[in-house]
Amino acid sequence: MTGFTYCGYGGISQPVVLSNPSAARNASVNISLYRYQGSYVQGTGSRVCLLLKQFSQVKFMKFHGSEVLMQQNVTILPLFVMLTYLKLHLVTGEVLISLLQKSPVLKTLVIEKISGFEQEIFNSSVVPDCLATTLEVVKFNKVYANEDVLYLAKFFIENAMVLKRMSFSWWCREDKTKEIKEFKEKVFSFKKGESLIILEFSYD
Repeated sequence: MTGFTYCGYGGISQPVVLSNPSAARNASVNISLYRYQGSYVQGTGSRVCLLLKQFSQVKFMKFHGSEVLMQQNVTILPLFVMLTYLKLHLVTGEVLISLLQKSPVLKTLVIEKISGFEQEIFNSSVVPDCLATTLEVVKFNKVYANEDVLYLAKFFIENAMVLKRMSFSWWCREDKTKEIKEFKEKVFSFKKGESLIILEFSYD
């Protein structure tokens, strides 16, 4: 298996079980979940967890609609020991930090929109191993220039020891120029003395 794609409107109504999970080693995984009439099918979070458990050996994962996961779902997941690329859409702060702790060799993290954010989760959590050793690229896609994104940017700049590049694409109107300028100034202020981190900004 070189790739696995799942697209569900309303979530996942029935468990998805691979006939041969070992065949998913090194595969690329793309899971897309969309609300149906404003909500997901009950039990979607636990079924997603079951699905993810079968992909502990993948290198590339995209997850659209990761808001369905709760922190307790992520806690029981195995380590994604080969995962180097992770893209999350509508992720909460607690799920983000938990997934990072499950991804020890992650090199690229893409965050597309944030769904709820709790700064205290980051303040009280152990810094994930990937930040100290492997995480080189962090991308914020379709985000607003707000305090949540600013806090995350600061967290990664201060804790990702091998970070090389961080980019932001704004999900907003261009009449927010003043707010974006202030945001940029704050992000640049987080850089340490001789830091070589490249910072990029654009409109989506």
